[in-house]
Amino acid sequence: VPFLTNAIWITWKYSHRIAFESRRNILQKYRFLFFRFHPHAYFYGLVLVLRSLLFCLVPVCIRNDPGLQVVALSFLIMSFSQIQCVLRPWRADICNTLDAIFNLFLMVLLICAPLASGFEADQRPLQVLGLVAVCSILGLGLAVLLNIVYRLVMT
Repeated sequence: VPFLTNAIWITWKYSHRIAFESRRNILQKYRFLFFRFHPHAYFYGLVLVLRSLLFCLVPVCIRNDPGLQVVALSFLIMSFSQIQCVLRPWRADICNTLDAIFNLFLMVLLICAPLASGFEADQRPLQVLGLVAVCSILGLGLAVLLNIVYRLVMT
């Protein structure tokens, strides 16, 4: 937690510290958080640290339900993959492409491994998550539709 707090603080103050020559020596210590990414995505090192923390917390927080662990990890992988695809933070374009491909392979592995092992999962939490997902998609679709109608009426 102290490392995460420090990474958040350094990322928050990055633009201010980079502007002053006297403070650059402090940034040299935290170069690993920033040097691999485009300037528009200087904060992506913090995103990677948060992703790693959340991946580690899933089995800790969800101990007795492997089905829910698979769903939670799938959600995390898809969410962070979407962030990566939108931002394209890596300096080298091939790294952006490879990151997206590796996330796809990780999703396939995550989905196939439980099927091959034949584990038993509690159906109730998965049903609730499925219902929440369907309701969220329908709500989002309704919001988009209402936004389109509103724009048509107002113009």
